[in-house]
Amino acid sequence: MLALGLLALTIAIVGAVVVHGRHHSTPPAAAPASAGPTETVPSWEPSTPSLPGDVTVSWAYLDSIDGSMKLGGDADPHPLDQLTIPGIAEDYLNRFGGDGPSLSPKDLAVLTSALAQNRAAGTELTQLAGDTDTVFARIIDACQLTNTTMPPQATALDIAHYGACLREGAIIDPDRAGWVLDQMRQTAGGIGDVRGNDGGQRLAQFNSTADAGGGKMRTGCLGIGAYWSAAVLVDWPAERGDLYGVAACAEVAKTQFPPDTQQAPDSPAPAENPSAVCPYETCRGTD
Repeated sequence: MLALGLLALTIAIVGAVVVHGRHHSTPPAAAPASAGPTETVPSWEPSTPSLPGDVTVSWAYLDSIDGSMKLGGDADPHPLDQLTIPGIAEDYLNRFGGDGPSLSPKDLAVLTSALAQNRAAGTELTQLAGDTDTVFARIIDACQLTNTTMPPQATALDIAHYGACLREGAIIDPDRAGWVLDQMRQTAGGIGDVRGNDGGQRLAQFNSTADAGGGKMRTGCLGIGAYWSAAVLVDWPAERGDLYGVAACAEVAKTQFPPDTQQAPDSPAPAENPSAVCPYETCRGTD
């Protein structure tokens, strides 16, 4: 009887130990969570502009921060045609003093209309400033355009340099240059259709289309951003319609010019006399 009692007690103790172990054993390690899909940062790469074979283009994009550039097409000089107007406007203000708001109503109307791409106003402005060859020769010197000749013709890269010069105040002080660029924000089409958010403002730009003879037209598009400038030159058959040139400029800008990653800096703190720093009621650090 004693032996049977000891045996039963031993079985009970062993059973209790097994049950305790089952309830207090270390749980199995949780399976590692499966990693989600890797997020990819959208990238941009240039692509070939989708243009017919009878359309020829040349372009240049200049990053004024690091001096890098993107070039395409030929490196030949092309006539500037009406692309001379923004420079002539800055030269006119520099030589005859004043700024946009302080001009006579007549002169103000001529400048604003010319910078809005009104061809008749551009012709009148050129006459007021002097002949194109004399005025643009000064601009070539002020902007150090090494591949621009007279009568005004330049490579796409030199036209992009000319755009940076218009912004940075080599022809006239930056404040009054800013007024000129503000007028250039009023135009649509061309590079500004697909590139250019200058600190939340429309891109400062100028487009010029002229008869190239032989059933051809030529268009020059100039875009001036807060930290970059660009030019597109297009030769195209006249039968394609009046707006084909600026549409081709937009196609090149869409496929060849990188998206804007820089924004215009915050406005500087106003001085004691704000009108001395911001004569056009808008301060910008770059233009």
